[in-house]
Amino acid sequence: MPTPSVLSTSNAVLPVNEGSDAIVSYTFTTALTGNASFAVTLQDWEASFSADLVGLSVRSVTGAGPGSWIPITRDVAFSIIAGSTGFDVKTFARQDDIAELPERFTVVARQTEVSTIVADSWWVSRTVQISAAPGSGAFSTSITAAPSSNVDEGQNASATYTLAQALSSDVVVRAALDVGNASSSDFTGFTYTIGIVTNSVPPDGLITIPAGTVSFSLQTTLNTDSETTESGEAIVFIVSQTESTHLTNSWWVTSQINIGDVQPAPGIGASSAVINAVQAATNVGEGSYAVAEFALSAALGTDAHVNVSLGGANINTDDYGPLQFNIGLGYSNVGETGVIAIPAGATTFQLRTLTASEVVDIGEASSIVFAVSQVNGATNLQNSWWVTSEANITNVNPNNAPVITVNTQSASITENNTNAAVLRNGNFTFQDIDLSNSHTVTISSAVVTASPNAAGLPPADGYGIFSASVVENTSDLNAQGAVNWTFTVNDSALRSLPEGATVTQAYTLTLQDSAPAAANHPVTVTVTLIGIGDA
Repeated sequence: MPTPSVLSTSNAVLPVNEGSDAIVSYTFTTALTGNASFAVTLQDWEASFSADLVGLSVRSVTGAGPGSWIPITRDVAFSIIAGSTGFDVKTFARQDDIAELPERFTVVARQTEVSTIVADSWWVSRTVQISAAPGSGAFSTSITAAPSSNVDEGQNASATYTLAQALSSDVVVRAALDVGNASSSDFTGFTYTIGIVTNSVPPDGLITIPAGTVSFSLQTTLNTDSETTESGEAIVFIVSQTESTHLTNSWWVTSQINIGDVQPAPGIGASSAVINAVQAATNVGEGSYAVAEFALSAALGTDAHVNVSLGGANINTDDYGPLQFNIGLGYSNVGETGVIAIPAGATTFQLRTLTASEVVDIGEASSIVFAVSQVNGATNLQNSWWVTSEANITNVNPNNAPVITVNTQSASITENNTNAAVLRNGNFTFQDIDLSNSHTVTISSAVVTASPNAAGLPPADGYGIFSASVVENTSDLNAQGAVNWTFTVNDSALRSLPEGATVTQAYTLTLQDSAPAAANHPVTVTVTLIGIGDA
């Protein structure tokens, strides 16, 4: 009897772009000696079948090349013709018009029946990752100025720009600052902020707006001069498109800031100040920003320089992100020196860092400590050598149980009148987002059922030996592991089964993590033993 062929596919993630076909190729160890029945299952992760995928089809591949595509239905059996060396499965990744993180789904091919043509091909899968493809969208001409149409000297002037919809590709715009009837001495700096990152506008004014962005802002700081009353001064923020592919009606989008004397300009000029933490301690959940605010006892007449750093209890450097600071113009990363400048006139500043999603271990307390100290030689700060603010990190991510998507698996063995050991095996995957967990699998006693003509023949615990083990994959960013199972029986043990007799042995596998928490459901593996009678 020819050796049955086994189906396989690549273990590597298949990358595709939106707006293109995702084609997963499967191969047989040997060309099929007859027709074989298969079905295809699609398992979604971030991708949505209804929103992101269109159609499903298959084609056989022989030595002469691939055949024609034939539409199929998920989980409905189809036939692969004799002589095939493999087959391809295709679905279309729909393109939408917003930027998204990569989305994944899994294509699973599986034999649908016990066969002498194909064996051990009950669950053959490959993961597909969909990435956003370039798209287009509108740009809004509606501009909102913040904080108001009138801004005092010594304050920050800002204008916010909004896109009518998020683009799925980057776009470049030109930013400019028109001083109008003011003068260049009336403001300092010209920056733009996208999300939490603030950068200086380059000399050519060209800034890149990343895909997915819906708003950004421009800002400058208005200087304080010796005059106490002024009128008619204004500055104008200008944004203009640089191409017509993704932006429309955005050639000259302006927002005017009037430099008014709604209130007298704030006075600055203290010769020294003390830095204090606004709050000694705060609480923050895992995966959130820990923020500390510090205040000066007086506004200084000159810039002040301070050292800033991070520390904490029961915490490692990989438990939090970069240290960032904000002095009124948005957050920026602290440089390698750890020194930041507090501009003259500033009275408060903030430090923050983003905590990781899995920081606090069960039974432990973790915290982040923000520390500020005056630099050596500073003459305008005093008694500010070690000012701290602590953020206590709370566990908002309790243990998550492993998740299994398959409910049952099966195998069969037919008596063959030999004394050889017969082996069947299989596996299923699970996902546990708690990457530090280990896992164990337990196996129930076999539930043995015999056909009428085999009644009383099987042992109470069934024939053969069933075993299972867990395969951890700590380097898998998808947090997946696998359970491998094996059933072995010596053919001589089945000699007593009459022709046509069947014995089914069902084993329940229960997966548990080290928290401990059991998986969302057990998996039942059913082994069917078939007698042929002895001559």
